[in-house]
Amino acid sequence: MPSSLFETVLVPTDFSRPANETLHLLAGMPGIGEVVLLHVIRKVEGDQAARERTVSEVETGLDRALSPLERAGVPVQTLIHFGRPCREICGAATDEQVGMIMMSRYGKMEVIPKLIIPSVLSME
Repeated sequence: MPSSLFETVLVPTDFSRPANETLHLLAGMPGIGEVVLLHVIRKVEGDQAARERTVSEVETGLDRALSPLERAGVPVQTLIHFGRPCREICGAATDEQVGMIMMSRYGKMEVIPKLIIPSVLSME
C-alpha cells in the first residue's frame, strides 16, 4: 500500500486541452512519487491493422502528454486499456494501487455539461 496519498497518482487522459492542463498542474505539485498516465480506447472499428494504427496514435499522444511531467522529474508509467472508461479507470486504480485519481472535469467526450462533480471522490 502506498505510504502517502500522492505516492502514485492515476491520470486518465483523452488528450484534450483540459486533460493536458491537468498534467501541467500535477507537474508543479510537490511530493508526487509516480504518475500512471492512462488512455482508454473505447473500441476500434476495422481489422488488426486499424487496431495497431489506433494503438500507435495513442502511444504517440501519451509520449507528448507526459513531457511536462518528465521535465519536472516525475516518474511516469503509461497504460493503454480497451473498454468502458469508467470500468477501466477504476480497474487501473486498483491494479496500480494509486492513492489518487486526478482528471479534468471536461474533455473531448463532454456528455453531461451541467453535471456537478465534487472536487473529491472516494472509491471506498
